[in-house]
Amino acid sequence: MKRFRKTVLLPLTIALLGSFVVAQAQQRAPKPTGPAPMSDFIGVEYIDETPSALVVAIPRYSNGEVIVDFIGTVHVADASLYSAHTAQFKEYEVVLLEGVKTTPTIPARQSPLDMLGALYQQSAQQMQLSLQSDHIKRADNFVHSDVTDVELSQAWQRAMTEQGETELTLLASAGLELFKAYIRQQDSDEPQGNPLEELLGQQERVVPLKLKRDSVEMMTSGQPLGNFLGSFGNSLNGLFQKSVVDFRNRKAIDTLKQQLLEGRKSIGIYWGAAHGPGMDFILRTELGFVRQETVWLIAWDMKSGLGEVAPPFPLPSK
Repeated sequence: MKRFRKTVLLPLTIALLGSFVVAQAQQRAPKPTGPAPMSDFIGVEYIDETPSALVVAIPRYSNGEVIVDFIGTVHVADASLYSAHTAQFKEYEVVLLEGVKTTPTIPARQSPLDMLGALYQQSAQQMQLSLQSDHIKRADNFVHSDVTDVELSQAWQRAMTEQGETELTLLASAGLELFKAYIRQQDSDEPQGNPLEELLGQQERVVPLKLKRDSVEMMTSGQPLGNFLGSFGNSLNGLFQKSVVDFRNRKAIDTLKQQLLEGRKSIGIYWGAAHGPGMDFILRTELGFVRQETVWLIAWDMKSGLGEVAPPFPLPSK
C-alpha cells in the first residue's frame, strides 16, 4: 500500500532537505486570505507507514502571458534532484538564483547562515547525500536575486533588537535548555537521547537510510522547534523567519519585478522550499499571479527495502 502525506517542517531542519514523483494539479483562489502552508512545497511519501521519499514542489504561477515557476529545492539531496533542476533551467528566459553574496572588501564576519552551512556538510556526509553547491553550476540565464552578507547581518541584528535578544541572551537560553534536557534525562527511568543529536547522528553508529527516515519522522511530528529547544528554539524560529526568510524573500521579489519590467515572460525562481509560502503569498496577493499545476520531485529516495523503485515521472514544461 502506498500513500502520500504532506508535512510541515521545522525551520532549522529544512536545511537537511533538498528524482521524480507525480504531478498534482492545484487551483488557487484569486484572493487568498493567508500564506500557503509549508506542506504545499515539501512533502513525504509513505509506503505502509514507512517514509519512502522526501519530495519538493515546483508550483507554476501565471498572470496573462507571464509564467513563473517556483523551483523549490533543498540544499542536501540526491544528486538526481539537482540534475533535474539543471535540465529545467533551460526552459526559462531567466532563473532567479538564491545565494547570499559575500562582500570581499569587508572583513570576514559570522553570518546567521554559517550554522546552516556546517549542518549541510555534516548531513550530506552522514546521510550519503549530495550538496547543492557541488552540482548546480552557474548558467547564462541566472540572475542573482539574494542579499549580501552585510545586508543579512544587518537584518539579523534588527530582528534580534525587535525580539529583545542579544548574542548573550541567546547563548544563555541555549545553555539553560541543554541543562533542562540533562536534568530530564537524569530523572527519567528510560534513557532519553537529545533529539537534535540523534537527528545529526553524532554517534558513530550512523546508518544513512535509518537517519533519513528518523529525520523525516521528527519533521512530520508537527511539533514546533520550541518543543525540542524550549525558549531558545522559539527565539531562533523568530529570528530566522524575519531575517533569513522574510527579508530575503523581499529581495527576490524585487528582482522578479525588475525582470517583469524588462519584459520577461518565462521566469524560474530557484530558491529553498522554505521560502515557498512567503513568495507564494506575495505572487498571488501583490502581483496578481494565480497558482496553477504543481510537479513534485524526489529529493531523498528512501524506497530501499520497500520493494519499489522511483518511477521516471516527467519534468514540468511550458
